[in-house]
This record gives sequence, structure tokens and C-alpha cells, in this order.
Amino acid sequence: MAGWLLSPLNAWLQAASLPELASPTLHQAEAPKCCWRLTFTRADARLSLYMTQIAPALLTRWLAALTPPAEREHTLPLVLGWCWLAAEEAAKIAPGDALPLQGMAPQPDCFWLSSPDSPEQLRLNDAESGVVVRAALPTVALAAADEICLLAEAGRVSLSAQSLGEWAPGLETPLNAYAYPRLQLSLRGAPWAEGTLLRLDDGWAVRITRRIPASPVAREE
Repeated sequence: MAGWLLSPLNAWLQAASLPELASPTLHQAEAPKCCWRLTFTRADARLSLYMTQIAPALLTRWLAALTPPAEREHTLPLVLGWCWLAAEEAAKIAPGDALPLQGMAPQPDCFWLSSPDSPEQLRLNDAESGVVVRAALPTVALAAADEICLLAEAGRVSLSAQSLGEWAPGLETPLNAYAYPRLQLSLRGAPWAEGTLLRLDDGWAVRITRRIPASPVAREE
């Protein structure tokens, strides 16, 4: 990143008959499966920063400072909550099993967009409008090395980039939302299982109706 930011100084160094800056050494690596990414562009230069962890308040300030093209639209998952599962138990899950659902609002009308680390949720008024509300931040610990986190996706929503750029509690926004026939549990963006929402005395759960075999690519990972 330092080399990318300082590269415009090369023209000044050349004019002063000084040696150019040394080119940065880059090591290619696979991008994280699910995280925020900021892409900076300058002329023909492009720099992408992947943020696997970021303070919610800082994320809100950064998003508010962006001015995306008004005509651009994004389609994102509508996430009701998430299920923690010990990795060794994952292979044993079968239709009929119920997994406790965490991070879900008292009523199934508030959704996280893509991941449960945002400081806000989207409350749907109907399939064409919604309002941004302040979310109760997750209180569960991050997944341990021997745990997996499954996102419970209820559907998809299409939002304008302008709405996402103005994202803050109280924002009324037009949208286009549709529901899946069944809840979809996903693992790092890949389908893992389907299920139905189950109301419990002390919360919610997902009753598994079908396991989805991993794709060859997912198995290799």
C-alpha cells in the first residue's frame, strides 16, 4: 500500500535527477470469502484492500463518505441470523435436526445484509420498501478454529448503490426483495443446507430439510 501511495513521487524524483523509488514486492494470495473490500483507483493503477475485521462505527463513517454511482445496483442476501456448529458435528447433521439460530430479531422482518458484522439491519415494510434500523450487535464470540458459522439466508434484496452509500438508521429506501422457498444455510458463500424456521420458547432455530453436497471446488478448499 505504501508503494502505491508514494508512486506519484517518481515523476518528481526523475525531474530532480534522483533515483526512483524501489518497486514494492507483491505476493498474490486468495481473497477472503466474505468481507468488506475497498478498491482505490488512480489512472491505470488499482488497489484493493480486504478488511476481515473492522469496528462497526468506523465502517459506518467510511461508507457515509463514499459517493457511488446512482445508477449502480447491488443484490445481497437477506440474512436472518447464523448458526454455530462444531466442525466435527457438521458431517452428522441430517434432515430433521434443528440448529439454534443466533442474532435474529424478535420477529422475522429484520435482516443482516450478507454478514452479521454490520451495525445496522434492514427492516422490510414489503417487497418494495424498507427502513434501516440500528441492530443489537452480536454478543456471541467469534468462531473457534474447530467451529463453523452458517448464515441463514431468507432471500435476496436489490438496492441502489446510492442507498448503500447513505446507509444509516432511519433511512427509508426503495428495494426489490424476494424470498426463497426455504431458508438456505450457507458456509463461506456456498450452499450448505436448506431448512424451515422453527419458533422455540427462548428463540428460533432452523430445522434441516435437506443437506446440500459440497461442490468439488469446495471440497478442495
